[in-house]
Amino acid sequence: MSTNPAASNRLPASCVWLFSGGALILASVVFFLIGLLGAWQEYTFQNDSAAASAKITGRGDHHYSVNAKGSGTTYFVSCQWTLDGKLRTAEVDVSKEFCDKAVVGRPIDIQYRKSNPTDARLAGSTNWLLVMICFALSLGSLWLGRFLLYWNRRQLRR
Repeated sequence: MSTNPAASNRLPASCVWLFSGGALILASVVFFLIGLLGAWQEYTFQNDSAAASAKITGRGDHHYSVNAKGSGTTYFVSCQWTLDGKLRTAEVDVSKEFCDKAVVGRPIDIQYRKSNPTDARLAGSTNWLLVMICFALSLGSLWLGRFLLYWNRRQLRR
């Protein structure tokens, strides 16, 4: 009878499933907290925002690098509007298509934060979809993690 030393160092399958279930439940908590943070940011922006008609003064993109393998581009339009007799400016994040079609001097409707007018976005745009995706991922990973823990318990009883 020969024993395989590599096989004796392996964790039992039940430990792997137990760890996977626990990790998924932890991931659900993380997704939930990210969603909660996004909801709070969206809520505070909506309660502290005002509408304005601004004029496009420029457009461009920001290139960023996450690591050696990943990078990306975000697009923006620069705009100006008058608030309380003062000229305000902001960079508003937009899609590539919007940026490509933006014409300097053309008016756009924006929402800006009253407490910080440089924090602005296109009127009507929200981040609620991202918040809902985080909550859906939270519920999905919670359900899957709970299922794996239940399945692991049933397998151990056999």
